Amino acid sequence: MYFDPGFVPLLSRILGTRKAGADGLSERERQVVSRVAKGQNAKEIGSALSISAKTVETYKARAQTKLGLRSRAELVDYALSQGLWS
Repeated sequence: MYFDPGFVPLLSRILGTRKAGADGLSERERQVVSRVAKGQNAKEIGSALSISAKTVETYKARAQTKLGLRSRAELVDYALSQGLWS
């Protein structure tokens, strides 16, 4: 099946898919990782992004799995090295 390249962004929005970055993280995962690096807890991040704290933890866990990281400290180190702090 072929789609005109101009149609792909619209199709992505309709289907609710998110474009992953070079590291494989979705935009929402990157937002969560960035806020974790800034020292925010799940409740604060959830409030800022209008999602539950449990959902924040899910995004954080998915990001850690995709990146092969085992701790919050490793996640923060990754975020800082990738410029996700700003």
